[in-house]
Amino acid sequence: MIRPARLALLLDNPTVGDVCSAARAAVTAWGGVYWPIVDLARRSGHVDLFEWLSVDALWPFAQSDRARQMAALSGFQWQAFGPYGPYDPPEPDGILNMRSAEMTTLTDPEGGIMVLPAWSPDDPFEALLSIWFGEFESSTYGCELRDLYARHACEMDVMRSTSTVDEQAIFWRTPAKASGSYVEYTGEPLSCGIVIVDPDEPADLLRFWNLRAGGADIVPWVVGAEDRLEAVLRMWLFDRKASGRLIAWAEGQLISGEPPVARASVWPLGLDELIPDRLRGIFQDEGVGWMPGCWFPSGWRNTHPCMTYFRRSFSVDHDPKATSIEIPLPTLPLRHERQRDRYPGLVAADVTVQRDEDGDPARTVCLPRIRHLAGLMPTETFGRPNGRGGVYGIQADSESVKIGIAHPIDVFEKLFNRPDWTCDQSDDGHFTTMLAQRLGTLASQPAVREVLTKAVGAAETGAPFNALTQCAKKSRGTWPEAMLPPIEPEEYARRVVRKLADQDLLRAVQPIVCPVCRNEFGLEPGNLADNITCDFCGHQFPLALFIAWRGQMTWQFRIAGHVNEKKLKAALPAAATGRVVDALRANLIQPGMTVFGLKLLQDSKEYAEFDIASVIDTVHPTIVIGEVKNHVQLSQNTLNHLEEAQLQLHTQGIRCFLLFATMWEGLNDSEGDLLRDYCRRVQVAQASSGDQSALHWPIVLTNDDLSVDVLSEKHPSMWIRVTPTLEDIAEESCKRNLGLDSSGIRER
Repeated sequence: MIRPARLALLLDNPTVGDVCSAARAAVTAWGGVYWPIVDLARRSGHVDLFEWLSVDALWPFAQSDRARQMAALSGFQWQAFGPYGPYDPPEPDGILNMRSAEMTTLTDPEGGIMVLPAWSPDDPFEALLSIWFGEFESSTYGCELRDLYARHACEMDVMRSTSTVDEQAIFWRTPAKASGSYVEYTGEPLSCGIVIVDPDEPADLLRFWNLRAGGADIVPWVVGAEDRLEAVLRMWLFDRKASGRLIAWAEGQLISGEPPVARASVWPLGLDELIPDRLRGIFQDEGVGWMPGCWFPSGWRNTHPCMTYFRRSFSVDHDPKATSIEIPLPTLPLRHERQRDRYPGLVAADVTVQRDEDGDPARTVCLPRIRHLAGLMPTETFGRPNGRGGVYGIQADSESVKIGIAHPIDVFEKLFNRPDWTCDQSDDGHFTTMLAQRLGTLASQPAVREVLTKAVGAAETGAPFNALTQCAKKSRGTWPEAMLPPIEPEEYARRVVRKLADQDLLRAVQPIVCPVCRNEFGLEPGNLADNITCDFCGHQFPLALFIAWRGQMTWQFRIAGHVNEKKLKAALPAAATGRVVDALRANLIQPGMTVFGLKLLQDSKEYAEFDIASVIDTVHPTIVIGEVKNHVQLSQNTLNHLEEAQLQLHTQGIRCFLLFATMWEGLNDSEGDLLRDYCRRVQVAQASSGDQSALHWPIVLTNDDLSVDVLSEKHPSMWIRVTPTLEDIAEESCKRNLGLDSSGIRER
């Protein structure tokens, strides 16, 4: 999707003139009406606000140290300054000015009356009118934009002869409204309402601007100048009531079944405050109620609150060794009359990758939505992860964009964001990654794991087909109960062996016995020849002699490659755990990211190793890290390392769940005690701090949990039927496998 870039303009203890100047700068850009303008001196929690509004970049409109430091935050940076900044003066030739795409370069999609509003510079409402309707800068560049806009608009006075605001002004397409062309604001509504404004107060002007930038449908009201605004307010109330936009529910109405009534929000107004008498009278005349206005948006319904219809699906092939992928973009309706020597400006390419057919576990394009991961993206101006593919600043006339490819190891190192920690992957982790990729959903089947274990222990000459099928039948667990159509256990066992052979995980081998030394060795089909050489004594003999001596060829099966039995037995449980974790992902369509054998190095020395680390939600960053045990039990030292990693991720605003999985039917006493103690620490930490997001109950899985079909009601993802959260699944796993109740106390 191509949409306008969403900047936040930073001010620092501004004057009325500063606020108006920032508003004029925003209005000249496509989507600028949705740009927040923030006074850093008046409030805290700015970063949370920027995240709520999904701001792409910050720009220090005020040249103060505080503004420059805020604009330098990782993931919020506009990379280019000087003549390449969004609002720095252009070069003398007027060519290089990398503004966001000018709203005047876009054709008008809605028609209607485009108005260039005019008012007297001596009007007491001059600052309010500038914020409300929008105006262009007085610079040479601003005048050029004004002239271009004026070619398609009619100039009209905002004030009537009686010095009252024209009531038809609410229907005009003014520069402020026109900057939102083609944009559907899908943010959760802040409702419709009235903002009480003092035109001489910068804070009031910022409140009006930012409420509208956050999606509110508003009109101003000035106490002491009611006559100038009454007509336009009455027209606004009539129109919004008739269109149903003032409908709201009062407390208790949903329960009582009463119909909703027309209510307008009022800012700023507390629950115990009274609205001005004149305003109350207008509400009563128009049959409209009122309520205190909401201050903050709670979210939005789509990938970004500023949605457009400039979208294009894509499917591209890419070089497996490339560090980026070039994807095609939709075309924007730029005006043909735009000066050819003027830079087209920047917009945002909001990329969503639905799936990666290649599925290379060593590469990812879906970085978690964490701002400081922007350093892993190839950007020249601005860019940030969005959890789906990335947001990239591009020229408005670009035909394609390059999206970055990152290695999961680099992603985890950035996620921890600790200078003395680096990440790597162990040799066993590399092997497990490849095994898990080749097994896919087969990793959850105990018969598959046992057949591979038997095949790797069958030495060079392999195991007979019948022996492998019997192994599969005996170790199948609950399979194939969830398979459709139903099949008999004998047929299921044969299918397991055939599937492993089809996946090239089992190789055919012919046992050969040397007629001289009686050494038995195996030959794969490609190594058979008319004459065979014994790999022990070196004697050569015809293949026909062996067949005549033995009477027939007896093909058997062994595991592909020269795999170490110990390595395989460690990898199979991790692969099975990976399948369960993968089923817990928030979005099963988009590519996941899992690292097996994640090594944590402190000051370049190995500090810890986690059997599995997986990002299961990239949009609301959530990570699972844990240990998978087959024969070795969980130790206190390992649990300490897991907790330290969890707390470090929490400091970065990332939810992290610890996981412990075992291939045994249950935990031994020592492991159970360690995990129950951890659960109690979680309960104490949450009770003392009131923060439910710092620590979470662990996800505890046993052999039965790792050995069921994803469609089975016994699978962890199916334990809770009604929209389970990861917290719910973790708590349920502790109840089932640790014997804890919801308070963290062991059930008797």
